[in-house]
Amino acid sequence: MRSGRRRGGTFIGLVLIGGALLCLWANEGRFDYHAAASRARVLTGAIGSGPGEAIALTGSLDRVSFSGDYVKVFENYMVVDRSAEIYSWVRKRRDDHVTWHKEWRSSVQSNSRNSGNSQTLRKARLTPESYHLGDLDISPQDLHFADERDHLDPNRLSLSEEGRASGLRAEGGFFYLRKHSGPGDQLGDERLSYRAVRASSRATYFGSIREQVGEGKVFEKKSGWVSKLIKDDGVLHHLVNGDRQTALSTMKGHLQRTRWMVRLAGTVASMFGVAMTLEALLHLLIGVPFLGRLVQMGGLLVSVVVGGGLAVGTIAASWLFHHPILALLLVVVLVAVGNWIGRRRKTSQRNATKVLERLQSTPVSAGTGPDAGGIGRAEHVFQHMVKLAVADGKFDATENTFLADWARARSIPDQRIVALFNQAKREEGLPPMEATREDLFYLISLALADDHLSKNEFRRINRLAQELKIDGQELGQIIARIRQGREVTR
Repeated sequence: MRSGRRRGGTFIGLVLIGGALLCLWANEGRFDYHAAASRARVLTGAIGSGPGEAIALTGSLDRVSFSGDYVKVFENYMVVDRSAEIYSWVRKRRDDHVTWHKEWRSSVQSNSRNSGNSQTLRKARLTPESYHLGDLDISPQDLHFADERDHLDPNRLSLSEEGRASGLRAEGGFFYLRKHSGPGDQLGDERLSYRAVRASSRATYFGSIREQVGEGKVFEKKSGWVSKLIKDDGVLHHLVNGDRQTALSTMKGHLQRTRWMVRLAGTVASMFGVAMTLEALLHLLIGVPFLGRLVQMGGLLVSVVVGGGLAVGTIAASWLFHHPILALLLVVVLVAVGNWIGRRRKTSQRNATKVLERLQSTPVSAGTGPDAGGIGRAEHVFQHMVKLAVADGKFDATENTFLADWARARSIPDQRIVALFNQAKREEGLPPMEATREDLFYLISLALADDHLSKNEFRRINRLAQELKIDGQELGQIIARIRQGREVTR
């Protein structure tokens, strides 16, 4: 039984991922009604447009008034959205545990505790039979509104006879239909809330006109559940408050908000889908002390990373697919930048190699006395790196291995490497030589010449610079001069 539920959860998770990614893909290619409205022909009256031509018409909007079923009348609103909720039992399952909660829901969940609990109030979109913008009549069918919706205070609305007969009462921000006499929310209680677009005296219509009636202009035929879910029908049929420029600005903001809301919702849905798909794997270790908790935390992290990565990747791929010219331009820019970086890197390598060859050709004094002689620059720098490693107390196995590999790559004999390490570990000190600026120049040019400046190398460059009392600004100038192949000062 549990195995079946887990397989079902995995299937639902995969469906959720697929649906989320499809919505995210379609969202990036959604109909740009702002751009279509911007290009629409501007008219001064309802007569003069061609058949099926996209137009923009600004005029005085007649006062809007219409009935609202439970509410007697809505005055001066373009559209009113009525939401209906019922207080009912909600059954939730998590990690094979079932919990029950009573919540306000838009519909009654089908479960054993809601038996006999039915919803009578219904949500609806309320509009007048038509809008009158100057001499143009506008059909409310599938009409779009880009202005912000306001929450309506029920205390300022008058109930109709139907509303009073239903037993609705205004409480807070809702009309409540109480089915029990007890205090607070009880099982089966219902409530209504209203959100509306206020109408201004001046508005702009974007769409097309047929026989002096605005009926909308179909730009892209869109069908299917994905288009319906993200509310993308490909039709320019918009009534917006304000003159043309104000209306266009409102539409642009509405389009941007809609895109980002779908992006956010799709990304979250993708994460939830991944989490549900992984749930069966998490159950394998549930109950194991510490490990089970660790796997659960890891599962959450994987869900966020994988689900979020899939969502972001889909958004980026769809954006590039639906904007081929910009995508091509981006590719050209990236190729140009990569080519410029490659040329600069090669130039930097050549210049650093010249400085390196000059420094390597100059022997370094090994000290004073009858056995004094010259040693290579690499050994001289190596001695100081060992000294610095011992001085900061971080001379562990990792440090030992790095320094040994570094020395062997510069042809320093193993016997000499061992001797220097032993001296450092016995704290007998190193040969009486001071680090020089040439040592720093050598270390920098060596790192730049092989085109691989590791974090370990950079850390040692900084250590040596600090010992030589060279601050960060001067160090940056030295690195820049070596990259340019210019002479560096002592």
